[in-house]
Amino acid sequence: MPALENSWDWDRLQWSPSSPTLVSAEVSLTSQDRAHLDVVHSYLGFGSTGAVDRQFVLNGGPLLLKMVLSQGYWPDSHLAAPDRGAHRAEVELIKALGFNGARVHQKVEDPRFLYWCDYWCDRLGLMVWEEMPSAGAFSNRALGRLFREWMEVIERDRAPRASLPGSRSTRAGASRPWPGALSSGTRPPAPTT
Repeated sequence: MPALENSWDWDRLQWSPSSPTLVSAEVSLTSQDRAHLDVVHSYLGFGSTGAVDRQFVLNGGPLLLKMVLSQGYWPDSHLAAPDRGAHRAEVELIKALGFNGARVHQKVEDPRFLYWCDYWCDRLGLMVWEEMPSAGAFSNRALGRLFREWMEVIERDRAPRASLPGSRSTRAGASRPWPGALSSGTRPPAPTT
């Protein structure tokens, strides 16, 4: 994007809960004779996440996280949304109540669920904090499995909405040194700029 070479419009293009800007993308596969073999249409969001002095930072500025706890249960259909519109309605309600994120509690969501959830979270401006399930008993084996699964989730669930995989759990063992080791060992995500 030529306009970004000199930071023109950078603030306007960054994704945030208050301004969920998405940029359309088209990738074409062509043969050597320039015949179109395939084309994919998608979107992306620009931005960055981090922490400074124990405070969450989005796009270089502090952001107070106001999150609702999402257990992923639906009154009429239990673990599956009753219809595709239910995800949009839920994201709209969360935003209307003044929250800027949802903390998915003690589970990693199925990609089929995340597709519709992400679709609306990306467009309506809702961050999602996925929290890894706790191990019943902590050991080196459990830590190795947790670290491997953690990295798989980070790779799988990248999306424009700020996907924040949480390393702390609320169960016994959370005060042990493993959350710090997990956090320190997590490689930073690929640059989005």
